[in-house]
Amino acid sequence: MLKLGVVGTNWISEKFITAAKLTNEYQLVSVYSRRVETGMAFLKIVKESADVFDDWSQFLVSDIDVVYLASPNAWHFSQMMDALQAGKHVLVEKPAVLSVAQVDAVHQFLTEHPDQYVLEAAKHTYLPAFGKVKGLIGEIGPVIGAQLTYMDNASAQLNSDKLPTLWRLSAGRGVLYDLGIYVIYDVILWFGVPETVSYRAQKLAQPGGADYFGVGELQYRDFSVKFTLGNLNDSQATSEIYGKNGTIIIDHPTHFERVTRNGEAIAVTNPENTMAPEVQYFAEMIKQQRHDEMLAKWEVTRQVTAILEALREDAGIEFPAAILCV
Repeated sequence: MLKLGVVGTNWISEKFITAAKLTNEYQLVSVYSRRVETGMAFLKIVKESADVFDDWSQFLVSDIDVVYLASPNAWHFSQMMDALQAGKHVLVEKPAVLSVAQVDAVHQFLTEHPDQYVLEAAKHTYLPAFGKVKGLIGEIGPVIGAQLTYMDNASAQLNSDKLPTLWRLSAGRGVLYDLGIYVIYDVILWFGVPETVSYRAQKLAQPGGADYFGVGELQYRDFSVKFTLGNLNDSQATSEIYGKNGTIIIDHPTHFERVTRNGEAIAVTNPENTMAPEVQYFAEMIKQQRHDEMLAKWEVTRQVTAILEALREDAGIEFPAAILCV
């Protein structure tokens, strides 16, 4: 089994550990938290025993094979590089990096160390329903357009004096780098790389506040994909893909619980824990030494990162230089 070290003690780490147990491929042995008390409390929640570290260096030299990173976005690149240099494999929550320069630095390391593996956790792309939708696109003829919507109301987090991490530029956050990355993965894997992109965003008025609502367009030679993002409001809008021979309607661009083609319901199934397929995939890729496949996945990460970077710059969203450097 792969010995697992987890960075981060929030709900997503809890869900990840549950998924890891379902695969029977991992054994949790280490948890890193800035406070030992928080790490110990987390272990009670997940009903696991493991070593807890509040010292980053000591965590990295502990007996682990895989590091799962669920820390704030701004820390992903530096922590990923630290873990790689310590000889660990890394599964990192999206966005794995915040700039193309960071993607390329990781790629350079991976080409020089063919026994190490990295994967950005775009969990929805490993769901059976994601592949089902991709297959349906080929059945509705040439694509003539699409509209994707992902809005999730997190406004309750604003009821505090301190700007929440979710909307803090210094943390590499905002709705584009939260919900938007899912939509960009959809677009890249379904339609390929667009020719031009644009994004217009509403930003919080507080100093250092990021975008909370935005609309964008990804232009291809023969069609365009429009998208809407928001994390201060809900939306019941479906996502739709238009072809010359029909329309695909999706209840949600990451959940894929209800899908129709030309009005006909399409059977889709996903596991209860939606992280499990991705976690299983990463273990198999490591064990079967599919390094070229991993590099191909990392190239998709580069494409997604480049589009996010272009959208962010088009909207005038400025991350601090310190979190973009290599």
